Amino acid sequence: MLVFVLFILFCECAFGHDTAVEVDTLDGVVRGYKEGNINYFRGIPYAQVDENNPFADAHPYPHFDEPFVAYDDSVICPQYSGGIKGSIQCLRVNVYTPHDAHPGQPLPVMVFLHGGGFYEGSGSSKDWTPDFLVKRNIILVTVNYRLGPYGNLCIPNTKYNNQGLKDQVLALKWVKRNIGKFAGDPNNIVLFGHSAGSISADLHLLYNNEDLFNKVILQSGQAVTTLINDGTPYKTYAKDIGMSDENIDVDRFIQKLSSINVDTYINNTKHYNFRPCIDGNFITSVPPRKNKQNIKIMVGATDKEMLFLYRDVTSFKSFDFITELDRAFTESVVNEKNIDMIKENYDIKQKNEDKLKDLTIDFGSDLSFNYPTERSIRYYLQNNATVYRYVFKYDGDRNFVKKREHITWPGATHGDELGYLFDIMSSNKITDLHVVDWICLLWTNFAKYGNPTPPPTSHELPITWPPLTATTDNYLQIDKHLSIVNGPYKARMAFWDSFYQQHGQYAKGISLA
Repeated sequence: MLVFVLFILFCECAFGHDTAVEVDTLDGVVRGYKEGNINYFRGIPYAQVDENNPFADAHPYPHFDEPFVAYDDSVICPQYSGGIKGSIQCLRVNVYTPHDAHPGQPLPVMVFLHGGGFYEGSGSSKDWTPDFLVKRNIILVTVNYRLGPYGNLCIPNTKYNNQGLKDQVLALKWVKRNIGKFAGDPNNIVLFGHSAGSISADLHLLYNNEDLFNKVILQSGQAVTTLINDGTPYKTYAKDIGMSDENIDVDRFIQKLSSINVDTYINNTKHYNFRPCIDGNFITSVPPRKNKQNIKIMVGATDKEMLFLYRDVTSFKSFDFITELDRAFTESVVNEKNIDMIKENYDIKQKNEDKLKDLTIDFGSDLSFNYPTERSIRYYLQNNATVYRYVFKYDGDRNFVKKREHITWPGATHGDELGYLFDIMSSNKITDLHVVDWICLLWTNFAKYGNPTPPPTSHELPITWPPLTATTDNYLQIDKHLSIVNGPYKARMAFWDSFYQQHGQYAKGISLA
């Protein structure tokens, strides 16, 4: 039986908290605090980076000889986000539990991987306030992982690849090993994420052979998205430091990079793209076939994903289709004939700028999100997984990215659903709270039961959301009302089916056949 040690210490503690909570983990005692009905354990180190070689694999953090005071999660990984931020010893997790959680009744665990394009973001409670989810009687864990050049250097045929993903594996192992001491169920772990976090979760689902989770929620990001195919080659960094020869000595290259101050190197590479890569080891071009009959997946996107990513386009009449298609295919496919075919299919030849914008957003959303979702769903169904699909269309006061970026165009864009999962919005309008309740209940039901709408139906969730099958394509549409709809974007997906049948062998990235 898992041993759970919980001490309530009444004291004048740092940060103004007067109730400390201690958990005796397998890695030593962790001291958090109670606030309201939630126990907060912030900034627990799960792994350590070698500061003499910050591009190498991290190692599990040593055992705590003294109680680790987990009151502060301000440490984030090095990044350029409105300025240079972070430090290299950043591999931390945050654990949030209901205050009355007890090991005799272990709770489902939801491990969240943040987005940010693999170059920015953190698992900080400042960004991902846990209240909405934890009050539904689950345990929430958020994760820091290395970003930018330290997380995605990607030198083929070496050990210097996908370090951010490897960090996530170490975090999942920490959760699997220790979460029982926090009254979590180590055999009921949901891995979920948004954008880069969702892509990461999908990559772990495809490639990781360890029993670290049994459910996955993929929010706006698939392993086969076109958005991870444009990473800056490492030889570009080599030229920056005077190593322009074709056969670069990897050891000398890493030694030179490691000698550069972290802040300096983040600043020097802030305009480059950093992505996971096919390294032939952690990620192969074709995933190994695995029977996923014990895996349950929830997957979805917003209805206007690329509205946010196209927000700086000044005129859609001169939109750069070449660059977009180049992310997905090799140059043999990127030609005017195929661009004209796409424009004709989406009717992107009209003069009305507003209509043209909407159609172009649909094209981009299909190329980078909707069709990758189709491909992934088919693959997972073929491998016997249980799959639930949603489309988030609600355009309300908590639409996170639209409000942050002052976007007024109708629809829900990339990241908008996050304001309904985490209390990260300043608005508390009553019109949005019912959507908060819907989404948090669907997500936590999935965590508890593997079914987002278990019977019986209720006033709070008056709907039954069926899983997909090989012959049915019913999905949940989250809008002003919850509804079950058949086949999102059928005609548009049929076009991409045809396009991939003709050009799929030239597609970049991971192949799902």
